[in-house]
Parts: sequence; structure tokens; C-alpha cells
Amino acid sequence: MHKAVATVHCGWRGHVCNIYEKVIAAMIKAYGSNPADLHVGISPSLSPQHAEFINYRKEFPESFWQFRVKEHHFDLWALAIWQLNQANILSKHIQIAEMCTYANNVDCFSYRRGQRTTGAHGTVAVLCA
Repeated sequence: MHKAVATVHCGWRGHVCNIYEKVIAAMIKAYGSNPADLHVGISPSLSPQHAEFINYRKEFPESFWQFRVKEHHFDLWALAIWQLNQANILSKHIQIAEMCTYANNVDCFSYRRGQRTTGAHGTVAVLCA
């Protein structure tokens, strides 16, 4: 058994291209990973209250429309779980921080707040023996 870790940034475009599936497929190919053994943590990201997509009919495939929570708002956290489940990741192995990067302007940067400066996010991934 190989021990491996992957870090992935998945914004809305990452969902559209199904980046989770691609990374999991790469881990299967490179390390022989079993998706049922993988654990996923989703860091702070847009909450359903702030994930607004006015042009979603052009930007999202129809399969995503089931994740609309308001006219133009989407639950990207639920979408992530759905995509990960489709890639055979067990729901019990998925943890979501449920911290909104838009709403939390003290600890998080969000391009959507209209700030002119860029921000940075940090991620630490550790494999424990």
C-alpha cells in the first residue's frame, strides 16, 4: 500500500471540469489508491449563501442545477460531495470546513468581495504514519 496525499484547488471551474475525479484517477494510476480508502477535507470556500452565479446556465452543466438553493445561488459543498461520491469516495470520509471565504473577511480572502488586492490561502497536508 502506498501512502499519498494530494492537495487540490477546486473553485467553480474545477467543479465544471470535475477536477476531483481527475485527481482520484491519477492517484489510482500512480499509487494504486482505492477511492473507498481516501479521505477528503474541503477547506474554507464559498457558502451556499454567497455562491452566486448569474450566468449559471452558460457556465454549469444541467446536472449541477439540482444544487441551486436560490435563483442564482448554488451549494458548492453539496456539489463537491456529489462529485466525490461519483468518484467512489465514501461520504463518511468527506469533511467540509463550512467556513465561508466571502462572509469571513477577517480570516479569509475572497475575490468576490471586490477587493483590488489579491489574497493568499495556505494549506498544510500531512501524512501520519
